[in-house]
Amino acid sequence: MEISWSWLGGFIDGEGCFSAVKRRYVKNGRKYEYILGSLVIGQKDESILHQIDEFLRRYGVKGCVYERRGNMHAYCFQGRRKFLMFAEMIMPYLRHPYRIAQLRRVVRCVRENRKD
Repeated sequence: MEISWSWLGGFIDGEGCFSAVKRRYVKNGRKYEYILGSLVIGQKDESILHQIDEFLRRYGVKGCVYERRGNMHAYCFQGRRKFLMFAEMIMPYLRHPYRIAQLRRVVRCVRENRKD
């Protein structure tokens, strides 16, 4: 099967989730915080997730596929600049109002570097 942006948008509408993730670290005694955008897609069929990973890597989006509990697998991608680039590319292909609102909220959090 050939994956396209429109196919991926529909798949994310049904199986994906966008979220803002807060990361913290300490350097030279100072505390720093920053926000990453995250995409997680859950699926029983691991091969589909590997195809999605291959497709997105062509655009510089590097995620990973891992096994969850039971017979479930997940594709996960986190980032700042790459997430914002990915969001611009996938947004025209999303159709579900909740998923669109979710992505817009996460993009705002990443741009403003704060979590709602």
